[in-house]
Amino acid sequence: VTEDLSDLPNLANVTDLAKPAGLEGFPIVNTYGYVYVLAYRPAAFPDGPPKSWKDLLDPKFKGRLAFY
Repeated sequence: VTEDLSDLPNLANVTDLAKPAGLEGFPIVNTYGYVYVLAYRPAAFPDGPPKSWKDLLDPKFKGRLAFY
């Protein structure tokens, strides 16, 4: 089924990041997403916190990390 894009006037307001790549003219929008961040309690890392995801594998952080 091909959607008549004139029926979707707000499609022009959707950011390109939410539109699927390689499917120009296909009216589908990503309605969900995930954001991953590193958060920490400064007192738990007196020598400095992890600065990247790779740092999480560093043995010096063993026993001081939790994931939710």
